[in-house]
Amino acid sequence: MNMLEVNAEDIRKRLMDEESRDIFDWRYEYYKTGNQRELHRRLLLTSEDSIIKYKQLRRDVERIRRPDTPAYPDAFDFAKNENMRTRGVILYGAGAMLSYCVNYMEFLEVPIKAICDTYKHGETYGGRQIISMDEALMLRGDAAVLITTLYAAYQHEIRRALLERSIPEDALFFMFDSVDTISFDYIRQYFPEDIMKPLPNEVFIDAGCFDGHTILAFREFTGKMGYKHIYGFEPHTESFAVTMNTLREHRVDHVTIQNKGLWNTAETLHFGEDNHNGGAGIAADGALKIETIRLDDVVDSENKVTFLKMDIEGAELNALHGASGIIRRDKPRLAICVYHKPEDILEIPSYILSLNEEYRLYLRHHSLYEWETVLYAI
Repeated sequence: MNMLEVNAEDIRKRLMDEESRDIFDWRYEYYKTGNQRELHRRLLLTSEDSIIKYKQLRRDVERIRRPDTPAYPDAFDFAKNENMRTRGVILYGAGAMLSYCVNYMEFLEVPIKAICDTYKHGETYGGRQIISMDEALMLRGDAAVLITTLYAAYQHEIRRALLERSIPEDALFFMFDSVDTISFDYIRQYFPEDIMKPLPNEVFIDAGCFDGHTILAFREFTGKMGYKHIYGFEPHTESFAVTMNTLREHRVDHVTIQNKGLWNTAETLHFGEDNHNGGAGIAADGALKIETIRLDDVVDSENKVTFLKMDIEGAELNALHGASGIIRRDKPRLAICVYHKPEDILEIPSYILSLNEEYRLYLRHHSLYEWETVLYAI
């Protein structure tokens, strides 16, 4: 799609409420500038003028925390502690989330005393030398330590190691709630009650099954009304196996799952694994090869599609092209992720409206961080 043909103001006018327009402005600014630091800053504001309402998101995260996991102090607790901020910080972990953590500390104007990593010491990041834990602790003074990894096993291993080195417990913070302790609330994310209501004889398409829990959420969403059929697509082999186990364990029936990706053509594509979330994305040098199909080619025309959800790691626009017949014919409600690429915030709603101008559009953001922005078309 020619980006010059996409009129941002036209899309903004089609958004149905103020929250949607605020989120659009935030993501559109990132598209225009490519300024990741500003993207983070706008999201991380904790004052009353925050575009993404900090307090509401915090309540959401606390609500979906698994009850058997402790709630250790995190980066937002650190941000509220003015005395701690003035002492500076050591960032422990130089993985995929390091740039986000550095941006956050710079936004808070917190001096970064060191970046350390058990396996990457000796490397550099942004002109900073990454050093070992022991070297960093020699520089610490009374600075806080933020553990930047996402995974609970690593978080707690690092935390124990730091406590054994006599770092005070009140100086330790997790930058993120781990993906192992937070259970995503798929009802809230893909079926928000202020936007979506169940219909009789639902036919649901889950593009990007991941672990199968979106399908469980759909079944809960339909409640006593039930549903007619579910189609699911998951190209990542391990995630496909997890999905199938989830569906067997929870005895989900009237469901067809394929170990394939959705695209605008039927072909073989190279994908790269995302080691941080278990997903896969298109990559010219990706080690994974997956078979793709067009949605229009695999859904029985006798099954009127009522709901289409897509979270497929940046392949959403191409997959929508491959579903254009279904969208024109059935006008299903849509829940499409628009955060994988900066241009998604323009290209995806523009294409949807080109297929059916009657769609009403909403945006919601479901994370304390920059991902999980979903476009709803009803």
